[in-house]
Amino acid sequence: MKQVKISIKKVKFCLKTLILGFIILSICTPMTLGEPPFPTIQQQIEEKQKTYEEVKAELARLNDQLEIAIEEYNAAREKLEQTQNELTQIKMEYLQNQQRYGRQKRIFNERVRNIYKKGDRRFLEIILKTTSFFDLFTTFHFAAALTKQDKEILDDLKEVEKKLKKSQERVEAKLAEQTALKEEIQVRKLEIQNKLLERQKYLQSLSEDIQRLLAEEEARRARERETIKESVARLFQEMGIIVEPGSVVETALYYLGVPYVWGGESPQVGFDCSGLVKYVFHLHGVELPHYSRAQAKLGMPVNRVEDLRPGDLVFFGNPIHHVGIYIGRGYFIHAPRTGDFVRISRLSERPDFSKARRIHAPSRIYPVIPSPSFNTTTTTSTNF
Repeated sequence: MKQVKISIKKVKFCLKTLILGFIILSICTPMTLGEPPFPTIQQQIEEKQKTYEEVKAELARLNDQLEIAIEEYNAAREKLEQTQNELTQIKMEYLQNQQRYGRQKRIFNERVRNIYKKGDRRFLEIILKTTSFFDLFTTFHFAAALTKQDKEILDDLKEVEKKLKKSQERVEAKLAEQTALKEEIQVRKLEIQNKLLERQKYLQSLSEDIQRLLAEEEARRARERETIKESVARLFQEMGIIVEPGSVVETALYYLGVPYVWGGESPQVGFDCSGLVKYVFHLHGVELPHYSRAQAKLGMPVNRVEDLRPGDLVFFGNPIHHVGIYIGRGYFIHAPRTGDFVRISRLSERPDFSKARRIHAPSRIYPVIPSPSFNTTTTTSTNF
């Protein structure tokens, strides 16, 4: 009995020793199978950074969709402006034809009265029996009284009436087109607003950590905006970029920091990408459409990046939905996206570079108007 008790004590002692040893071993020796039960600080940072990069990629996708919608809106607005100009011309043409028709009709009426005064009593009966103005001129008795000159006046009168009717039809067609374009613009506006809302909802759905990182990025951009001209001056000095006075590049640099506003085409309101290009070239006496895809069809093609010159237009996307102005050394100036401002970027940072065009522009002929919403101190080392 005593021997059995000793054996039980030994078993208990052995079990305690094994359990204690296993605990010590599990603490001192890292687990080799599977992942640690809790991620390390480094792994947490890497995971957060990965999520942040995925968020930025999704925002870039949403921004591209928004840019396409904005440029389609610009296209509809540009077409509406063209239609309105055409409508004005057609209305003037219609008015001229109307006035000409009235003059010709008065001349011919005078001729009719002269024929009647000469005593052809049959002419009164002819006038009373005819139902149409031109029926009168085709009757035998009246036709016999017409001279060659009268017939020429009559033919001209008929031609003017045809033109009058045609121009009236064109006015009606353009009015219908104008109405359709106005409706399309409203649709495009709604599409842009929906995409902005989608972008906003996406931002609100993010975790607090990611929202904080985005807020830090926004704050960094705000600080950058305050010193953008000074930093660009340093960049130009380091890169050896020379800005020609009065050039398209110099003009564009005046608007560094102006906020991005969709549909904007002035420093007082803000710029979108094609609005900035349109405004800059306007100051050089070159009128461009407010639509990047239309701008991409103008000027001469530049087939190689190596052949780019300062002032060339660079286009992005397929279909094209973004445009900037090349400034040299692989950099270009542009109005990037919603929430941003006119800035300088590397061409190599845009994987969607599509094509380039060279549009001749003389030296600036209109004065530069600064933006009231943005003031920076220009440095003496630059010309802007």
